[in-house]
Amino acid sequence: MRILNVFYVTALCGVLTLSGCSEEVMNPSMPEPDKGQLRVRTRGEGDEALQSRLYVFDDTGQCVAMLSPDDNEQFVTADLSSGSYDLYGIGSDDLSNFVLPNADDATPTTAIAVAAGKQMGDLLIGHEKISLADGDHETLNIQLERKVTCVTRVTIHEVPDDVEQVNVSVSPMYRQLLLNGSYADATGTYTISLTDQGAGDWEAEPHEMMLPSDKLPEITISFIKGEDVNSYSYTAPLSFKANNNVSVEGTFVGLQGVELTATLTSQSWEATPRDISFDFDELPLVGQMYQGYFVVATDPEKRIATLLSAKGVGFTAPAKSDQTSWLTTLNAAMNGYAKPSFAAADDHWRLPTLEECGVFSKNTDFVMSFSPEGLSSIYFCLDGSTLKGARSKQTAQGIMLLSDQELSKDVKLRPVIDIRY
Repeated sequence: MRILNVFYVTALCGVLTLSGCSEEVMNPSMPEPDKGQLRVRTRGEGDEALQSRLYVFDDTGQCVAMLSPDDNEQFVTADLSSGSYDLYGIGSDDLSNFVLPNADDATPTTAIAVAAGKQMGDLLIGHEKISLADGDHETLNIQLERKVTCVTRVTIHEVPDDVEQVNVSVSPMYRQLLLNGSYADATGTYTISLTDQGAGDWEAEPHEMMLPSDKLPEITISFIKGEDVNSYSYTAPLSFKANNNVSVEGTFVGLQGVELTATLTSQSWEATPRDISFDFDELPLVGQMYQGYFVVATDPEKRIATLLSAKGVGFTAPAKSDQTSWLTTLNAAMNGYAKPSFAAADDHWRLPTLEECGVFSKNTDFVMSFSPEGLSSIYFCLDGSTLKGARSKQTAQGIMLLSDQELSKDVKLRPVIDIRY
């Protein structure tokens, strides 16, 4: 914890002597005893110097002073009339990394922006309220709290040899830090590219500051091979809080995804580290392949993916061509078809819906192909509770989905299964 030491002697004459709100006062002299003055000096841990600014707001929300220490780190003073004030202190080892508001423009909810051509640096903010009344002699300490977290190292082991690029991203992260120390705009994503270290190891040591996450972040690892991108994702059990160093280390374990360990280590003045261990699983994307299966649909909130069978399932057409006979035949065929190795015991193959049939029957990248007449094969599906055959057709207006209740051995059985990921 860093301390912004503020000393004040309350006003006897009640006169504001700053010539303008936007001026920084750099007067190292000691205050005269008949003046009401605010004095500030900032330092880091021990004798470490800390660049700082102090914004003083009156009870109407108007900035009445912006104070900074001089180069010799002497006290800086400002005359204030008696009354109530909000003090917002900002500290950093290098304030040039930021665009700070001048006093004319400052409000408690002004966003602190990163300066052009700079990266987010270390940043601390503190707030205190004071009331100045004639005759008071008090000392006020403003505690500055670090508002950023630092990514120190990211390592992924056992990356396949044919992978050309590895990216790691974290979201949602806050995009704005306000002068009052609160965060805003939780839509950001922090992304870092790793470097191939050889022997399957990819690593980066950015030691890069960033604003913390909003609630529990999702970490996504992307393996890139030409135009192909395989993503692995996990929601962390703890948020990435300010005032913590973060390191992430994972090992790719084939179809099981990436087994990852993330360590959140507090900085020097907090003694208790936090370790988080978790597994990363491949992130299924509609229209892409997931562990060898085409993804028909996903429900990210429930973390359920609908996968298409890797090939058609054989069956013997029933003697009677009614709905009940066909459903009995198809269910028996699906029950005898092997499930994916990662499916749970209560996951089972089922007939696709009409909408799901439209998703895979028109896909020509991974699953299907059209005849010279622009028609896909016909597939069994359920339209509500009615068994139908459906196919996609290429037309001048785009791809259409056609369906009817004519059932025969020429209709193909490609069941789907709902799995948790």
